[in-house]
Amino acid sequence: MVTIKKMMEKLLKDTNAPWLEYADDYQSDCAFLYFWFHNLDTESSECEAYFNAGLAASPDYQEAVDNGSLHYIQDRKPVVRDFWADRKWQWVRFWDAALMMEGSMDQDTIMDVKGILEQPIAIKFIDFAEPWIDTKDIDAMEEFTNKYYNDFKEAWIKAIRIDAPSNEDIFGNIWNLDASPDPINDIDIEEDDSLDQDEEVIPTPQKVNFGGSTAWVSEVTGEIKLSKKSPGVDWMLIQGVNTGDTGSDGEILFVPNVLEGVIDWWIGLGNSDSDIKRVSKTKIIISGAGEFTKSWLHRYFFVKDKDGDLVISY
Repeated sequence: MVTIKKMMEKLLKDTNAPWLEYADDYQSDCAFLYFWFHNLDTESSECEAYFNAGLAASPDYQEAVDNGSLHYIQDRKPVVRDFWADRKWQWVRFWDAALMMEGSMDQDTIMDVKGILEQPIAIKFIDFAEPWIDTKDIDAMEEFTNKYYNDFKEAWIKAIRIDAPSNEDIFGNIWNLDASPDPINDIDIEEDDSLDQDEEVIPTPQKVNFGGSTAWVSEVTGEIKLSKKSPGVDWMLIQGVNTGDTGSDGEILFVPNVLEGVIDWWIGLGNSDSDIKRVSKTKIIISGAGEFTKSWLHRYFFVKDKDGDLVISY
């Protein structure tokens, strides 16, 4: 029998995967659930303890439990309805784990877990039923539920699976990277001589103004290039980003998705340029900005909180 000790040892080994050095905070949170799910062993006599330990350690699941009673309160329905809206990938992991454990642990516990996960679907079902029956009539609601709920639930689960990000969507940009011993240290990169030398390379200081041309930034060297099509797999299209933050002038901050744009954003918030350490053309560190790891930045850069400072790189 596989013991919980062996499962935890495997989990710890997995979470030492080199590619996790490049994970931002969101990817790190997802990695725990990813490895927990893949180390479930239904043949283990201690799998139930391992399963419950994973649920107890997950902030997402515990927050769902805390919201669990809210669907009984009419004016708080939207809280439960929307809770999993931006956590569909997590929802699918929990749901599939519960399905795996059916037959391997106490069924009342499994029903409780599935009940937590089904709450948003159950509320949508009430909305679905309201045009047809008096949902406050217990007998009518029970009859309607017996006829239609299972099909309704399966349709919503299918829709959630389709909408949920894949593992590749969550981790794909870091799975194939060769991790360095310290991701904060610079990595020496030789210039790619294979690039078309006839295409214009824009110096870094000019990269925030492209005169309407299509521009790309090299995630390897930090260089900017004007080109009608992508120069290669390591080049990212430069575009304006609505940061969602209001600048010191009261206007919404729009910046390009390059490091200079990050600097403009930071200064636009009313902070000092002296907070920024320009480590290289592909990496900066902003002093005291570690709390911004889950801001708009993680959609375009690798971000990491290092002792309260924010490390940002392509």
